[in-house]
Amino acid sequence: MDKEQKIFFEMVRAALTGSEPPDCHDWKSVMRLARKHKMVNIIAELSSRYPDIPDELLAEIIDSGDRQLIMDANQECEVNEIIREFDKKGIEAVMLKGWYLKQLYPRRDLRNMIDTDIFIKQSDELAVHKILTEHEYECNGLGNKKDNKYTKLPFVVLEIHMNLFIYEEIFNKHFSNPDSDMYVWKRLAPIEGYSNIYRMDDEMFFVYLIAHIVKHLSSGGGIGIRAFLDLWVYLNSKPDLDFDIIDRDFESIKIKKFADCAIALAQYWFDNKPASDEVIELGEHILQCGVYGKKSFFVANSEVMRDGKKHGRLGYAYKRAFPGMKSMKVRYPQLEKKPWLLPACYSKRLYYSLTHRKSAIKGEISNAGNMDYEQLKRIRELYKKVGLEEN
Repeated sequence: MDKEQKIFFEMVRAALTGSEPPDCHDWKSVMRLARKHKMVNIIAELSSRYPDIPDELLAEIIDSGDRQLIMDANQECEVNEIIREFDKKGIEAVMLKGWYLKQLYPRRDLRNMIDTDIFIKQSDELAVHKILTEHEYECNGLGNKKDNKYTKLPFVVLEIHMNLFIYEEIFNKHFSNPDSDMYVWKRLAPIEGYSNIYRMDDEMFFVYLIAHIVKHLSSGGGIGIRAFLDLWVYLNSKPDLDFDIIDRDFESIKIKKFADCAIALAQYWFDNKPASDEVIELGEHILQCGVYGKKSFFVANSEVMRDGKKHGRLGYAYKRAFPGMKSMKVRYPQLEKKPWLLPACYSKRLYYSLTHRKSAIKGEISNAGNMDYEQLKRIRELYKKVGLEEN
């Protein structure tokens, strides 16, 4: 962690705790990191305590803080209206991640939220769709295995989940299995004022937060600082967490080693606690990711690149277009009973990709052609050291 990064983390801590902020002599470096990880609104909380902020940066900082206040007010109003309607209609729903975390920050607007994640039962998918379309939400299409996305301008995006994970088999084995002690519908806490709207119990929520980080690092383009800030805020808000239960759950889904590293990283950044070499290396990787990860990291984490061999653009494109039967069964469950539908499913996959993801595909293929295989090797080695390769 270099000097500018250390100052940034101290500033975030000061913004959330009211402690004395550090001196800052390099606002450009601080802002570069804040922009990359979508945390300028947190820096805005300190703007009145720094009379020397350059004018052009001060305007950006204040604008970010004001914009987040407006977004948050709009999101809160719209989402609360929807969950009241769900509650009234007897639709059971579990509020995930940001909606609940916002309540643990000193102010709701200090925790950015692009979309609101809500978990429902598969049997309620059509009833939820009817409610949301009646409230003028636009849907990206029904029938997705993991979630359906709904949008209402200017600021509200809802992700309605029927499954919490898709490709992480061991997570599904526990989160989605009625026989598991980690089955979501067994591990709920009521939300005051509602009869059918819940959150996960305190221990389960924490386990899910870290499982979500694992998903983004293992099969996505990475994840940013904010996910670890969430861990830090949660731990400080819940001093009575039962870590016997939490550790048991981590062991069940084989992420105990990574969970320990993730907690240590949050404390290294925001409490300035000492950390091991692998935790510091993990932090350096996260800092490169940015809030939504990097396209090159997504390519590095793809099924195609798991063998560490050089594939080039054409090899990568072919293997991404025609993944193996195991992966296709996850995307198209009907293949379990009707494997002869595989050609039709490939055609459907290709059609959707070319009509909805053309620019993203071009970016992927370009990154695959320029892949730094030494960097790929370093990422795989890091993941082994911090326990990610167990999944």
